[in-house]
Amino acid sequence: QSAWREAGLRPFYICSMIADLVFIGVYSIGAWQAGRSMRLGTSPAFKGLGAIVMLAALVFCLTDYLETTLQFIQMSQEQGVDWMAQTAAFAQPIKIATFLISAFGVLIALVLTRFSLRNA
Repeated sequence: QSAWREAGLRPFYICSMIADLVFIGVYSIGAWQAGRSMRLGTSPAFKGLGAIVMLAALVFCLTDYLETTLQFIQMSQEQGVDWMAQTAAFAQPIKIATFLISAFGVLIALVLTRFSLRNA
């Protein structure tokens, strides 16, 4: 944090974190809606994939907001807090895993939809 402050990067990392907070909400809502749309399908597998995407989007949203908020607080105060850093570090792998699950789940659904439309 001191290296970033000395380099004059405080405005940059504050803007970056605010942009990340916006991204988390936008991505989570989009992934949730995609999963919800999949749940409306007729195939049990597609419905199941939709449920997985919805759950992953929810967990991603919670863990990424937790991680980013704790990091933002520490950066704003220009000092680390052990319990905040540990909690953010705990949330990070969960966030990454659920992001990948939701993103690839949506991509798989798009590919399956594309092939089913082509074959219809």
